[in-house]
Amino acid sequence: MKIDELLTTYWSQIILLLSFVGYFGKRLFDTKSKKREINHTLFQEHKIKSINDFYNFYAINKQMWYELPIYNVMKHQITPNELDKLISPSLNDLRKSVNKLQIYFDKNDFNTIKSVQDNINSINQKLTEIYFDIEKTPSVTVDVNEFQYFRDGKLDDNNKVFEKINKLLKKTYK
Repeated sequence: MKIDELLTTYWSQIILLLSFVGYFGKRLFDTKSKKREINHTLFQEHKIKSINDFYNFYAINKQMWYELPIYNVMKHQITPNELDKLISPSLNDLRKSVNKLQIYFDKNDFNTIKSVQDNINSINQKLTEIYFDIEKTPSVTVDVNEFQYFRDGKLDDNNKVFEKINKLLKKTYK
């Protein structure tokens, strides 16, 4: 039997067979496409939530540094344990939010984001250095001023980093 005879004799069965193959092929393609779309949507939702958490925890952290009774800290009216209870929760929340962002950004962009955390950690380190300084400066006011200038400088650095992060996010979500 030639192809001409085969097509003319069984044309309705061939069309029916091709229709079934086409239908199931389309269903398979639609299912895979829908799964990809759902995964992408979920990924983007989680990424945006993580970014929002990062911004919120940074704001809480920044506020904590400004509200910290630094004069009382430098006069050692606050014990190291009390100081840890004041500082550690917000530092840990910020650290966790930065770690979550590692999933969603490439290495260079993540390092930009991580520099915000590094600046906050350096503020904490500076406070620790001044608090536990063996060779005390003669004045608590000098210590307070030194810390506040350092803190303000690092927070200003973070403002510049946030400008970069905002540009990155605007470029990503345009």
